Amino acid sequence: MNELPLMVAETAVGEKVEVTIIRDGKTLAKKVTIGELKEEKTFAAAEGKPRMDMGMEVSELNQQYAQQYNISDKKGVVVTWVEGNSPAEMAGIREGDVIIEVDRKPVENLDEYSNAVKKAQKEGKVLLLIKRAGTSLFVVIQLS
Repeated sequence: MNELPLMVAETAVGEKVEVTIIRDGKTLAKKVTIGELKEEKTFAAAEGKPRMDMGMEVSELNQQYAQQYNISDKKGVVVTWVEGNSPAEMAGIREGDVIIEVDRKPVENLDEYSNAVKKAQKEGKVLLLIKRAGTSLFVVIQLS
């Protein structure tokens, strides 16, 4: 059950694959066509409402997002969407980035992130420590 989402993610959309199902002690082989999940925001509804500011949406880092973005971190918030030509995009923020600090204050969840961003925005810029593909980097988002 835990392996299925990863296997599906590694298979091309539209590809037909054979799946073996065990039900009531019987083994069944079925052909299925891999589809595309159009609405990523449905994940966020399960654990905490997403937060939108600075031209990006961030959500609680949960198991679904960890699998979707191949994230091993357990703390922080994950960027789930970046608006074109926004302060976040101009700063180089990408979907799948994990924000672990705001203005040098650790953030483990949306509440901590929201409180830290509110304080930081008063300065006209926000310093974020993000993790991307196992690498940590600081990013400054300039606000107009």
